[in-house]
Amino acid sequence: MEGMMGRTLRRTLFVLLPLSLALSVLLVCWRDDLHSMAGILRGVRFRWFAAAILLYFGSIVIWALRWRVSLSYLGFGVGLKDLYLILSGSVFINNVTPLFRGGADPLGRVYLLGKLRGVPYSSALSTTFLDHLFDFPVVISFLMLGLLLGISLPFPLHWFLLLWLFFLLFPPFLVFGVVRKEVGMGALGRLLNRLARLLGRGKGALPPIREMYRSSSSVLSSWRCVVPLLLLSLLMWSLDLLRLFLVFLSLGYRPGLPMLLLATSLPTLAGLVPFLPGGLVLVEATMLSVFTFFRVPLPTALAATLLERMISLLLSTLVGAGVLSYLGLTGPSPLRRARPPKG
Repeated sequence: MEGMMGRTLRRTLFVLLPLSLALSVLLVCWRDDLHSMAGILRGVRFRWFAAAILLYFGSIVIWALRWRVSLSYLGFGVGLKDLYLILSGSVFINNVTPLFRGGADPLGRVYLLGKLRGVPYSSALSTTFLDHLFDFPVVISFLMLGLLLGISLPFPLHWFLLLWLFFLLFPPFLVFGVVRKEVGMGALGRLLNRLARLLGRGKGALPPIREMYRSSSSVLSSWRCVVPLLLLSLLMWSLDLLRLFLVFLSLGYRPGLPMLLLATSLPTLAGLVPFLPGGLVLVEATMLSVFTFFRVPLPTALAATLLERMISLLLSTLVGAGVLSYLGLTGPSPLRRARPPKG
């Protein structure tokens, strides 16, 4: 783990040097806009900004509810509070390592759930994978709807709708087929063995990969799980969109729905590139590009990007660090260990 953090730090420092130079150039070019942004930030309406912060933590509650659906179906009774703390702590891991912006670090979640609640890594990894799988159709729908409402289509509408339908249906059906047929177990087994060594558990310490495939297939085959997971995903991402709306209201600007849809989905897709911790730079650049494309004044766009990232990156990192300290990862955990499923 220390070696991975060291490599992450060296990579971050290597990238930050040219970024610092680029930032210095932008500071010179945007000097007047930055001065205007400072004036806008001094006039922030704190009730709307506070509501945006509360909405962020509320979305983690929905996230924990969604995770509990698949865990409960597999027979693991993990409490909502425990899942909330694990998700908050894993957000910190995500924000300080160059993984994904659109969700807590999957390896961190698996590790924390296994250590603190005794859930087998195969089941923890299966439910975490399903979490990300159900994010996909919602994010793609936000993207496609934003494009449909916000720009002039370069091709006929029916082709656009067919493309949308393809993106919605093909990846989930492909994943379901892979899981049902147990394709790629060897490659995944090697990956998980590396994870086991990273966590100090030795080769072969993780439960069988086949159990993870069967757990995923079981959840995906049950409409009793699929429907709640999809609805909770839609609610969670809608809260993200609403949070961005509140950020703009705090600046005295009323954004349109197409811009909000694209500003919620495109930075998430950009943040999938493992460039810098928490999607740093790529997320901000994408978000700012969307705002300026929809003719938001540059000082307002800069202020909105700064406030949004203060919530989703800075504040979430500080809270996550506090949660990890509370969980006591180096000593006894305050959480009870989960009972294994019967049978």
